[in-house]
Amino acid sequence: MQWWLACLKNYVGFDGRARRTEYWMYALFQFIIFAVLLVLAFAPKIGILFLVLYFLYAIATIVPGLAVAVRRMHDQDKSGLWLLIVFVPFVGGIWLLVLTCLPGTVGPNQYGPDPKDPNALAWQQNQYAQMPGTYPPPGYQQAPPAYPPQASPYPPQQGYPPQQGYPPQQGYPPQQGYPQQQGQPPYPGQ
Repeated sequence: MQWWLACLKNYVGFDGRARRTEYWMYALFQFIIFAVLLVLAFAPKIGILFLVLYFLYAIATIVPGLAVAVRRMHDQDKSGLWLLIVFVPFVGGIWLLVLTCLPGTVGPNQYGPDPKDPNALAWQQNQYAQMPGTYPPPGYQQAPPAYPPQASPYPPQQGYPPQQGYPPQQGYPPQQGYPQQQGQPPYPGQ
């Protein structure tokens, strides 16, 4: 049920990726709700009420259903326009069914991180962190960092050490800044 609620909360979220579990759990709960409302629509005296609820619910869930289907196509690194394949006669619906059953691409793709990756939540929260006033987003837990910080094998640099031991060269008067004398290169230490 959490997948169904997550899809309804992400009502118009057409960006990102949806794994197979999210898509098919949403489809399962939609089927159950539609079946219950349709059975109750045939009840005497109150059937018309449930028939109206059936159509209102169907209209209200068109957008989240399309959004989760587009995100499912994104998980396979395909555009959401692949949903239009359902309009191909005879084989379009079967082809779309096969596409929704296939596993998504492993690792990040052009539509976002892999939803099966445990670090994906941290990545999403970092996206919210870039928008002021929205981190953490409502309902999200604070995630551990994606990768633990590692110590550098190099010692910390505090700038260049002072150069000592260079005797002043003859012929150059002490100056501040860069010495610019006629035809002579600058000397070190100043």
